[in-house]
Amino acid sequence: MKVNRLKNKVKSKGEKELYDLLKSLFPVAVIYNNYPAYLITETPNKRLSYDVYMKSFGILFEFDGEHHR
Repeated sequence: MKVNRLKNKVKSKGEKELYDLLKSLFPVAVIYNNYPAYLITETPNKRLSYDVYMKSFGILFEFDGEHHR
Protein backbone atom coordinates (compact mmCIF):
# COMPACT_ATOMS: atom_id res chain seq x y z
CA MET A 1 0.00 0.00 0.00
CA LYS A 2 1.40 3.39 -0.99
CA VAL A 3 0.44 5.99 1.58
CA ASN A 4 2.33 8.72 -0.25
CA ARG A 5 -0.48 8.79 -2.84
CA LEU A 6 -2.75 10.51 -0.30
CA LYS A 7 -3.42 14.12 -1.14
CA ASN A 8 -4.58 16.33 1.67
CA LYS A 9 -6.39 18.74 -0.66
CA VAL A 10 -9.70 20.35 0.13
CA LYS A 11 -11.97 20.69 -2.90
CA SER A 12 -14.71 23.03 -1.69
CA LYS A 13 -15.34 25.75 0.86
CA GLY A 14 -17.79 23.51 2.72
CA GLU A 15 -15.27 20.66 2.91
CA LYS A 16 -12.67 23.09 4.26
CA GLU A 17 -15.10 24.37 6.90
CA LEU A 18 -15.93 20.80 7.94
CA TYR A 19 -12.23 19.90 8.10
CA ASP A 20 -11.40 23.03 10.13
CA LEU A 21 -14.30 22.38 12.53
CA LEU A 22 -13.20 18.79 13.13
CA LYS A 23 -9.57 19.87 13.64
CA SER A 24 -10.68 22.44 16.21
CA LEU A 25 -12.81 19.86 18.07
CA PHE A 26 -10.21 17.07 17.84
CA PRO A 27 -6.82 18.80 17.54
CA VAL A 28 -4.70 15.66 17.98
CA ALA A 29 -6.78 13.44 15.69
CA VAL A 30 -5.42 12.50 12.27
CA ILE A 31 -7.94 13.75 9.72
CA TYR A 32 -7.57 13.07 6.01
CA ASN A 33 -9.14 14.93 3.09
CA ASN A 34 -9.97 13.07 -0.12
CA TYR A 35 -9.00 9.72 1.34
CA PRO A 36 -8.86 7.00 -1.36
CA ALA A 37 -11.86 4.72 -0.99
CA TYR A 38 -9.97 1.61 -2.12
CA LEU A 39 -7.80 1.81 1.01
CA ILE A 40 -10.79 1.11 3.27
CA THR A 41 -13.48 -0.43 1.05
CA GLU A 42 -13.52 -3.05 -1.66
CA THR A 43 -14.07 -0.77 -4.62
CA PRO A 44 -12.38 -1.29 -7.97
CA ASN A 45 -12.59 2.46 -8.65
CA LYS A 46 -9.17 3.88 -7.77
CA ARG A 47 -10.38 7.46 -8.39
CA LEU A 48 -13.15 7.37 -5.76
CA SER A 49 -12.35 9.19 -2.53
CA TYR A 50 -14.09 10.25 0.65
CA ASP A 51 -14.12 13.94 1.50
CA VAL A 52 -13.04 13.65 5.14
CA TYR A 53 -11.90 10.54 7.01
CA MET A 54 -11.12 10.28 10.71
CA LYS A 55 -9.28 6.98 10.87
CA SER A 56 -8.94 6.81 14.66
CA PHE A 57 -12.72 7.22 15.03
CA GLY A 58 -13.62 5.13 11.98
CA ILE A 59 -15.81 7.94 10.63
CA LEU A 60 -16.20 9.04 7.01
CA PHE A 61 -17.73 12.29 5.84
CA GLU A 62 -19.00 12.89 2.34
CA PHE A 63 -19.84 16.55 1.99
CA ASP A 64 -22.83 17.21 -0.26
CA GLY A 65 -22.37 20.85 -1.19
CA GLU A 66 -24.01 23.19 -3.69
CA HIS A 67 -22.40 21.49 -6.69
CA HIS A 68 -24.58 18.39 -6.02
CA ARG A 69 -27.85 20.27 -6.37
